[in-house]
Amino acid sequence: MEHIRGRFWRRTQTQILAIALVVYWAVLCVGTHVPGGVIVTPPTSDKVLHAVAYLGLTLLLVLLSRHLGWQRWRLYAGTLLIASCYGAMDELGQILVPGRNADVNDWAADVLGAVAGLTLYWLAVRFWAASARLVHAGRNEVA
Repeated sequence: MEHIRGRFWRRTQTQILAIALVVYWAVLCVGTHVPGGVIVTPPTSDKVLHAVAYLGLTLLLVLLSRHLGWQRWRLYAGTLLIASCYGAMDELGQILVPGRNADVNDWAADVLGAVAGLTLYWLAVRFWAASARLVHAGRNEVA
């Protein structure tokens, strides 16, 4: 029974991550293709917005990819490749939108945000593993 409950919960987590990614990605796509751009207050650098947006996209991508079984270099390289290619396609797609333009510096900010997202994920995994080792070591000392 516990095994079935664990599989159900894992599948539910994967579905939640997939839905969150689809919704986030759709909002990102719509937001970057609004004619004239999205008005943001207070004034913020366009490059910062790109980096933060792709940091979020990459975190969702890497979490879902990990849930789907991607590991090691494929997890990081695959996620970075997907985010970078989408960033390039997104910039090229803006050529057709009135008031928007393709900018290689925006794409560079997208890639930087993706790298930052992967770095945050990597640090979180390392922190989680170190914490688990400390807890396990503490239990062995008590026993």
